[in-house]
Amino acid sequence: MKTKLTSFLSTAVLFLSITASMTFASESFYDKNLVRGFISFSGEYKHMSSSHMDYVNSLLFESSGGIVIGLEDSLAVLNFDSQLDNYGHFNSSVVGLNFNIGAEYKQLLSWFNINFIPTQVSKRPSSTGDFGNELGDARWFSYGADWMFGWKIFHEQSFINVIPSVGLGMSLLNIHFASEYTYIKEGSEVTASDNGLLVKNEDLITIEDRFYSNFSSAVHAELEVRLDFDPIAVGLYGGYRYIRYGSLDLQTDEDDENTKWILGEPDVNGDSWFIGARVTWTFLSKRQKELKIKL
Repeated sequence: MKTKLTSFLSTAVLFLSITASMTFASESFYDKNLVRGFISFSGEYKHMSSSHMDYVNSLLFESSGGIVIGLEDSLAVLNFDSQLDNYGHFNSSVVGLNFNIGAEYKQLLSWFNINFIPTQVSKRPSSTGDFGNELGDARWFSYGADWMFGWKIFHEQSFINVIPSVGLGMSLLNIHFASEYTYIKEGSEVTASDNGLLVKNEDLITIEDRFYSNFSSAVHAELEVRLDFDPIAVGLYGGYRYIRYGSLDLQTDEDDENTKWILGEPDVNGDSWFIGARVTWTFLSKRQKELKIKL
């Protein structure tokens, strides 16, 4: 996760450096009096890839750990909770929300896209599991941010416009397990018995009552058809978001290299396609404000 975060921050710093250089290199590069800020809100139908939902469902219901039910020959006895089979699995269709803040100069637009998938919930089938462990709702949500660049195909003041855009960003998948289950550290010695699995206590990880996060970089591309009623504009858009999640590390102790990785396959497909509607408010440029005062 650190490597991915470092990569994202390095890319963001590079973009900032390039943009700052272009902005301040020459006053003749652009007329700052024509720059207009804007904000927008949008809601969208988002369809996650089947791999993405298999990943989430496997984490929460199929690859889940068990419960320590006793000791045998100085080893912990671990067994699995069949109540997980009674949870409803998550489907691929969700609602997404977005908030954008940025600026436009003539036909060029640049903005930050903050996107969010509200918490998805699978209700608990009972209050306790097979071994008296307290059950809760299984939950997941995700959020991300992208630095976007777009271009108005037609004149900037055109009533109808088509705006293709692309950007780089990051995404965080957050999951909350159904109970405080126990997982076995990778590479640990495990022995089967009539009561369950026998594992050394120090080779077990018990998850906490909190969300666990998986970070990934992202590429976001979309196409918007916009009607401009200056200063308000409404648009319909669709696009694709490219994400590759790595494995989820449950161990919080960074000094412990003997950790358990859940779904350790690299490059889990977290892609999604989406369609939605957007409302944009564009502020007056400095020159427009001056003309308004004169009038």
